[in-house]
Amino acid sequence: MIETAIHTIQQELNTQLKTAFQLAEDILIVRSPLQDLEKHKLILSLVKIEEDSSLKSTSLNPSKSLQQAPISINLYLLFAASIELSNSEKAYKYLSEVVRFFHNKPLFNPQNSPNLGNGALEKISMELVNQSFEEQSQMWSMLGSPYLPSLVYRVRILSLGSDSIQTEIPSISGLES
Repeated sequence: MIETAIHTIQQELNTQLKTAFQLAEDILIVRSPLQDLEKHKLILSLVKIEEDSSLKSTSLNPSKSLQQAPISINLYLLFAASIELSNSEKAYKYLSEVVRFFHNKPLFNPQNSPNLGNGALEKISMELVNQSFEEQSQMWSMLGSPYLPSLVYRVRILSLGSDSIQTEIPSISGLES
């Protein structure tokens, strides 16, 4: 589920960046900011995973079987520009294109993103996270990397729940007093 979401985002954003900047090769790579930085690349890193408990519940399907509801998780993705300081204008252009892309396509689903695979993911939504200077400083300290111009997006993933039946619920046949 997580790898499918990240792979879909990477593929579609790379296609957009190559078109926007007439590039021959992919510029967005998935890696940790701690790894050897490749210059002139955008780095995509997963920095946090959390369950979205606001949608957590069980549901009763028409056959009167109790099933787990779809799971909803939030991923926090860091998009960082690993561009030489002498060419920081290029970094800002790449990051601006990331914002533009997700502004124009904030929702990924099987209809508009065939790469979502076998239907295990129902939808992915993108939301820019506003970080304070303190939060940003803490994140980069936690990553153990020098600061790079960057954006953080919350990626909400709704995955189809399990088809396994948790409990059979008997039919109500009448009321007893």
